Amino acid sequence: MQIAYVDETYTDPVYSFAAFLVDEGRDADMQREVLSIPRRFAKHGVDPNAELHGSDLFHSRRAWKALRDQPGLRVHAYRLGLRLIESCGGKVILSQSSALERPSTISAWPARRPSRSYCPAWRGKASASATAAC
Repeated sequence: MQIAYVDETYTDPVYSFAAFLVDEGRDADMQREVLSIPRRFAKHGVDPNAELHGSDLFHSRRAWKALRDQPGLRVHAYRLGLRLIESCGGKVILSQSSALERPSTISAWPARRPSRSYCPAWRGKASASATAAC
């Protein structure tokens, strides 16, 4: 069985979902490792009990506010999370839809692929070349 961790966001008129899937047998190890990531950044002022949220990392909010002037460290924490998902055999799933459209096709990638929403080459709907550029 696989476990899905799902998050969603809404920015008028786009509704987006992101999830990652991990096998049930590897979930406990993955959780333990994810919880250890903020502790690595405690010496920089990050709460060691912080949650690993991509939006907070990229926008240096909440527990990650201490890294506001250190974008390299924020990206490093995000990459650690992706590598962790990959090492557990996880898959990242993304889906977006406009309030006026039917939901887009759901795409699943190995965890080493960054989210389209943070890929500078991606504009509008993902194309094969834009996704490959990430």
